Order: sequence, then structure tokens, then C-alpha cells
Amino acid sequence: MIEDIVLLTTDAGEAIRILGAEDRVIGVTRCIPLHSKFFPGLKDKKTVGSCFYPDPGAISSLKPDLVIAYADRAGGLQKNLDGIKVIGLDFYRHERFNSDLRALAKMLGEETRAEEFISWRKKKIDSIKDEIKVEHRYRIYTHKNRELFRTYSKGTTTHHTILMAGGINIASNLEEDYPEVSREWIIKNRPDAIVIKVHGIDPPGYDVVNLKEKGIIEREKDILEVDRIYAIPHKLIDGIGSFIGSAYLARWLYKIDLDPKVIHQEYLAFQGLL
Repeated sequence: MIEDIVLLTTDAGEAIRILGAEDRVIGVTRCIPLHSKFFPGLKDKKTVGSCFYPDPGAISSLKPDLVIAYADRAGGLQKNLDGIKVIGLDFYRHERFNSDLRALAKMLGEETRAEEFISWRKKKIDSIKDEIKVEHRYRIYTHKNRELFRTYSKGTTTHHTILMAGGINIASNLEEDYPEVSREWIIKNRPDAIVIKVHGIDPPGYDVVNLKEKGIIEREKDILEVDRIYAIPHKLIDGIGSFIGSAYLARWLYKIDLDPKVIHQEYLAFQGLL
């Protein structure tokens, strides 16, 4: 029976709460205390490094039954943790979310909770798709916070979030997942809207703002010839809650009747925050 768990990602923190197993966590990535408002029940747990630079010594000292890391990091970490099970689960990838949550649920004996959330999530995604009945789909350019000329191609969760919102990702045909482009390239491809992925919001991903109203990058608006500029926290565009981000984007772009705040609040209830 798995009783003591170390989390090396914030995505795993959200997944653990969906499964009602927060009380089994004994160690966390240092990113979780940085977002203490969103992770009130985990903020005081022992920190063991970050998702990219975990501390094997600190993890070993806790003697956990299970360590949850990103899939591409688990193998290397396992070599440094003799006798401690490391599992690689991303949770943020739209196409693998169900299988990731089910895999963890099976290990924790929480299959019923997993299926309840998966069913609810599917209904919400279907409701978003049903609302988008438009002939003209907006062309979207998305960039990282403070990195105006680095964007997201078809291999990313951000790309799927844009598609689910009824948008067209103008960088979808670029080869790299996170290609670097230029101001001239953006202008040439004529986006209808710019979406800015913002990091560092506490609670992460749950303070949605319209950056155009805030005037933070007004200096770029005229140059890029784009009137619609939106900001969205990264957890709502490439995290477990990316489908919520799709609902917000669809509401902004197409004025759909579906209220994203309702979906958002229901998700926070699954997280035990409402």
C-alpha cells in the first residue's frame, strides 16, 4: 500500500488532490510552496528540489513509497534512488491525461474518484466543442511570458488548447515544439489575436486577466497590427486545467454562451478549494 508520496511537479499536486490523496504527501517540489494560496495543504511539506533539479539525498531521507516525476525525468532519477519507486506521469498532456490519472489512481486504490473526474472533464470538453459553431475561426499567435518571439507548435499542449477553443494556431506548421520566430514573421502571418501565457501568478492559473486592458504590451499592439491581446495564466493553457483555458478563450473570441467561470469553480471544487 502506498502511504508516503513525494511530488516533483505541480501537475502531480493537482492530480493527487483530484484523487483525494493529499494527506499521503510527505515531500514536494520547491515550486509548490511558491504557490501557497493554491496549495495550502502542501505548502509546508518538506521540499526536495525542483522538477528539473531534484535532490536525491533529500528524497531518500524521507523514505517515500513513491516519487512522481515528469515522464522524461523519471528514468534518470530512478538510477539515483535505490529501493524507491519513481513513476513518470505528466498529467498536463491532453491526449495522455486519462491514462496518467488512471495509472496513479490504480496505485493508490482511488479508481472511483478518477473515473468521476474523467467523466466530468469529458462532459465539459464536449460542452465547449458544442458551443463553437462559427465559420470564421480566429488565427492565434501565442507566446511565452516575456518571450514575445518564442511560440508553440503542434506538439504542445498549448496548441491543443487553441484548437479546442476554436482557434487556428498560426505556428502549427513549424517543426520545433517551441520555435523562435520574428516580429516580421508574426506580421506576415496576420494573427487575429495574441495570447500571452503568463507565469508567476499565485494561485497559479486562476487569475485570468485581459492584458489589453492592463496595457502591459501596448507598445507591440500597433506594430503587430493586432487589436485583440489576451493574457492567461500558464496553468490554464498548458496544465491539467487547459480545457478551462479553452473555455475562456472561446468566450473571449466568439462570445459563446458557456460561462468558463462555472467550469473553473467546479474544477476548484475537485481540488478541494471551494
